Order: sequence, then structure tokens, then C-alpha cells
Amino acid sequence: MSTFQGIPTAAFRFYEELEENNNREWWLEHKSAYDAGVRAPLTALLAELEPEFGPAKVFRPNRDVRFSQDKSPYKTAQGGFAARHERVGYYVQVSADGFRVSGGFFAHSPAQLARYRAAVDAPASGSELERIVDALAAAGFSIEGETLKTVPRGFDKDHPRAELLKHKSLSAALDLGQPAWLSKPAAVQEITCQVAGLAAAGGMGGRARGAVTVRQFAIVVRKQACARNHTDSGRMYQRHRGRAGPRWGH
Repeated sequence: MSTFQGIPTAAFRFYEELEENNNREWWLEHKSAYDAGVRAPLTALLAELEPEFGPAKVFRPNRDVRFSQDKSPYKTAQGGFAARHERVGYYVQVSADGFRVSGGFFAHSPAQLARYRAAVDAPASGSELERIVDALAAAGFSIEGETLKTVPRGFDKDHPRAELLKHKSLSAALDLGQPAWLSKPAAVQEITCQVAGLAAAGGMGGRARGAVTVRQFAIVVRKQACARNHTDSGRMYQRHRGRAGPRWGH
């Protein structure tokens, strides 16, 4: 496996062009550019992050179009995931919008969702999670995840943490744009710092009722200073591009 040398600007240019040419013919013609400029650097980056942040993988570039009206064959972003627990971990992404880091739990089993709701409902763990989410939002992270339109059955619609109860998955993300350091080998230290900013605030092992889920989301809170150092450059790039939001590609 090659050593990480940075994320080249060609990676972002590739996705700008793919957005205008999302078809098999164009992809095959430019696949060597994808392999060299997108997949290889991201694979090398995840190999560097894996010892600290967990087993990692790069997602497939193809979309599952079986049940979609949009038959575009390729994802307009390349994502990678380092897992700390089942469905819980860290996500990195390259797209035309730039580079993104995220952490939290991104999918849910019925048992995990039940633990999450119990944790939100309990006064101590629910208040802790609310504090974490509010602190992250204030620091410039976007709070994301699949949500219900209403509070789930069995909970008061006027619950003090009704918005958190609506979540079926929960993550915090930071869009970094294309900072100058990203194309250099030292970017691995900067990215490690960004992901460490999403690191666990406490233990992740089995605890009392509800505690596991709160600590799993506390994956996103511990050190925010590093991430804030680069937030402005990411925001300026987003305004320049006139874009917002993720392009999840699992």
C-alpha cells in the first residue's frame, strides 16, 4: 500500500466533472484519474487513521439505483469509514465541495435505537447528550442524522428533549473545504487532529442502561479547538461554491 501523500486537488476536480458527466462511458474513460487521485489517497489516509480510530474501509463508488428514480450510476462523493463499534465511528469524504469529517452513529438496529431513546429519555444521560449536541452546534459542527417527523410512540410530545428523540441516527460533521494543507503529506496530522476533535468523551464499553449510547455519541465532542482552527476556510469555500450539506456514499 502506498504512503499517504495528501488529497490532491485533482480529486475535487474529478467530482466537479462527474457531476456534469455521470454516465458509464465518462467513468470508464476517467477511471484511472479516480483510482490515482481519489481512491488511492483516501485508502492510504484510512490506513494511517486505522490504528487509532478503528478498522476502516473505502466505500464503493457505484450507487444502488434499484429503488431510485435517479439512475445516475455513480456517487458524487467518495466516503470512507473507520468503525469504533457496530454502526458507530468516523466518516471522511471527498466531493466537489471539498473534504468533510464526521462522527457518530450512522445507522441503527432496533436494539440500538431502543437504547438511544432510553438514554435520551433518562434525565442524567439525556441532559448530557443535549449538552454535547448544543456545544457542537455552537462550535460550528452541523448536527445530522435520519429523523422522524414526530416524537416516537411511548414518549410525551412535549418531552424536554423531543428533537433528540426524533433522531434514528445522530452525527456531527465539519466541512473543511480545500485548505492548502490538504494536498500535502502532513495533512494526515491535520486530519488526525480533526478526527480527534470527534473523539470519545468517555469510555465506550458496556455500562449502565443508556450510558453506552450516550458515550457512543460522545465520540463527537472531546477536542474541538483543532477543528475550529480550520472552520472559517471551509465555510468560505462553501460560500464560494454555493453548496451545502453532505453527499453520503456508503
